[in-house]
Parts: sequence; C-alpha cells; structure tokens
Amino acid sequence: MIQDNELKNQVMKSIAWLGGMKYLGQIISWAITIFVIRILNPGDYGLMAMGSVCINFLIIISELGMGSAIVQKKEIDQNQLCHIFGFIIVSHSFLCVALILSSHVIAKYFSEPRLVPILQVLSINFLLLALYIIPQSILIREMDFKRKSIVNLSGTIVSSCLALILALNSYGVWSLIWASISVHVIHLIGYNIVSPSFFFPRFRLRGIQEFISFGTYTLVARILWFFYSKSDVFIGGRILGNQVLGVYSVALELSQIPLDKFMPIINQVAFPAYSSIQSDLKLVGSYFLKATRIGSLIVFPVFWGFLIIAPEILGWLLGDKWSDVILPTQIICVIMPFRALGTLVSPMLFGIGRVDVNLLYVAIASVLMPLLFLAGTWWYGITGLCLAWVFGYMLVFFITLKLSLRLLDLSVLNYLSNIFVALLATSAMVLVIFGSKYLLSFFLPLPLITCILIIIGVSSYCFFVFLLKSALFYEVLSLIPENKKIKGAVKKLFIRNPA
Repeated sequence: MIQDNELKNQVMKSIAWLGGMKYLGQIISWAITIFVIRILNPGDYGLMAMGSVCINFLIIISELGMGSAIVQKKEIDQNQLCHIFGFIIVSHSFLCVALILSSHVIAKYFSEPRLVPILQVLSINFLLLALYIIPQSILIREMDFKRKSIVNLSGTIVSSCLALILALNSYGVWSLIWASISVHVIHLIGYNIVSPSFFFPRFRLRGIQEFISFGTYTLVARILWFFYSKSDVFIGGRILGNQVLGVYSVALELSQIPLDKFMPIINQVAFPAYSSIQSDLKLVGSYFLKATRIGSLIVFPVFWGFLIIAPEILGWLLGDKWSDVILPTQIICVIMPFRALGTLVSPMLFGIGRVDVNLLYVAIASVLMPLLFLAGTWWYGITGLCLAWVFGYMLVFFITLKLSLRLLDLSVLNYLSNIFVALLATSAMVLVIFGSKYLLSFFLPLPLITCILIIIGVSSYCFFVFLLKSALFYEVLSLIPENKKIKGAVKKLFIRNPA
C-alpha cells in the first residue's frame, strides 16, 4: 500500500500538473469561447446541444466502463489489454454505424431535420475514441497526470482556435461540431505518443470477465447518471425548441464552468488515489472529508459570487443578444455548489469498489429528476427547467450522502459540519456584494463595477473564513508543495491557532 505521505505528495503533484495545465488551457479557451458565443446565435447552440446529448450518451455506453476497470484493477497484464482493446474496437464501430442509421429518427424526435448530417459527422468520434481509451486509462492508473495534462491542453487550444476560425468564416453550428471532432483527433495522436501501447486486438471475452463485471456496474451507473443529468436537454429540446434550448444550454454551460474545469481535476486524481488505499476505510473517510472541506471553500464563493454579479459580467461580455441567459444562469448557480460536492462521492465509491451503492443513488435520481424536468418545463418553460435542478438535486444530494457516508462510518451531520464554515462565510459575502453593487451602480461603468465587486467579494470572503475558523487557512496551506520559508511566513501572518 502507498504510504500516507507518499500518496499525499503524489496526489498534490498530480493536481498541480493537471490543474495548472488545465487552467492554462481554460484561460485561452474561454477567452476564445466568449468571442464564439458573441458570433453565433442561440439556435446554433441549441442544435449542438441536441447533437451532443446523443453522441455523449452513446460514448458512455460504448466501452462498457472498461476504462474505469483498467484504472481500478490492481494488476493487469498485456494479454488482458489486448482482449479489452478488441472489445472496445467492436463496440465503438457498432455504435458508429448505429448512430448513422438512427440519425433520421433522432432528428424526427426533436423536429429538427438539420440534425441528420450533424449526427452522422459526430459519429466519427466513436472511431477516434476507440484508439486512445487504453493509453489514456493507463496514464490515469499510473497517476501520470503530467503527460495527460499536456495532451488535454493541446486538444483544448486546437479545438478553441478552430471553433473561432470557423465561426468567423460563417460556419455557424459546424464551428462547434468540427471543434468537437478536433479534440478527439488531438487526443488520439497525443495519448498514443506519450503512452504508446502497441498491441494487436483480440476479439474474445476470455480473460476479461472480471473487467466486464466491474464495467457493467460502471456502465449502468453512467447510463442512469447521464439519463437524469441530460434529460433536461431531451425534454427541453422537445418542448421549448432549439432557440430557447440554446439559451438554456449556454446558461448551463456558463454556470457549470467551475464544475467542469475544477472538479474533474480532483476526481481524476481521487479515483486512483482511493483505489490505492481502498482497504483502509478510515483513511478513505479522512481524505474524503478533507476533499469536501477544501472543495466547499472554493465552490460556494465561486458559484454564489457569480450568481450575484451575473447581470454585470454577462451584460458586457455577451451583449444584448444573450440577455435572456442571465436569469437561468443565476437560478442554476444556486444548486451548483452542491452538485460540485456531489461529484466527489462517485470517485470514493468507485475507489473502494462499491459501485453498487453508486448505482443505487443514481437510479433514484434517474427517476426523480426527469419527472421534475418534465413538470417544470411544461408549466414554467425555461425557468421551470432551471428550478427543477434546484429542488430536485437538493433532494438527490442528501439521498447520496445518506447512502454513501455509512460505508465510511460517517454521519450526514458530520459531513455538514465540514462545509458549514464555507456556507456561512459565502452567505455573508453575498450580502456584502449585494450591498456594494447597489451603492456602486449609480455612478460607475459596468466593467469597472464588475472588477470592484470581484475584489470586494474575494476580500470579504477571506475575512469571514478567517473570522469563523482561521485553522482552515493552514489546512489549505498544507496542500502546497513544501516551501518552509513561505509556509512559515503565511502561518505567522494569518494563523493564530492551526490546531
């Protein structure tokens, strides 16, 4: 078993590489994305949302959870990888053909004939993905996030630049489609260069039954998760149409930026880390609570701070064409901190091999959430669709905690005590920002108000956290790679009682 300090150093090194490279790419990609959003219209994003929800669902089922099985398995040999590779090739080829043949049916469901060529082109992604799943999984298994981060950064930059070039040349929704495909092309080339795994596929199931067993649980859980988390697009696309769905999909994308860009970093590192200590549930529980505690310090102020300043920041970034996106973004941001913390549960369950519990709570959510999406959209349109996330996921969140924490001999009350400081400090910060915005709105330009509100929000939040529990600063500081001089200075300046 990896020792505690060794695992901590490996985890932090992985997060540093994965986080640093990812955020470098995101700075570039989101600067470009803002320009692309301004050029395109809601209908383009509505069409892309319809196409993406179909292709992403099939991608989830295409490899039967084999990537996760490779990461979780303690020992794996070359012969098993050959059989897994053969299975992946067959499954991906089958789904590529299936999507091409079913494109007319899907387009008819959404009443959008333009979806047919979009889905047929997007089916190429299956063939590309099949050729890099194994080298990508091996890098994650070995926690070699340095090379993985370099490949992901390359894909992000290339796809963002391609989307902008095509949008400027009036390609419309195809700007987003070809950018999506370019990500897989770069990943195919990059992963096979940094983690070459050259072997011939073997088209038999013998020797990989245990991988299929683990992967089947993973697959069913992923299908159910996808069903409940993406059923908003299926339902909204059918009832609202592509224009309103485009507004909703952009609102969802904007409100999920921290969730998509920060939490996957933690989760990609957490899964192999939990797997390496899966026999020591007490240690797993300690790591889980620490990840929750530190994660809550980040996600609550980021999401709820964005909620308060969304009218200002989106007003001058996106322009009047996208003014309808502001309210849906604000509503969704209410629940996003809990969704972010909820994503920390699955890696823990997968790491200790309890995919059955993960499957159970996702199954409950897959029944509850679509019903709320349908009712909300039918009666209140896009606003009801957003409110369904708020009320529905809060219930799902507490069901998840109830089912999962007992495995680690923890209680829901113990869990909530670990996010209490972040929750209270963020609430106080929101009041400060709201009052400041009211005072500044009379005599300052919008971009300047936004910058001032961000500074006020960060400063007030740090002050409230320090006031409530200064020891949390020391805990966050302990995650930084060793530098005694810097740590000593910060500790002396801020931490009165780190114990």
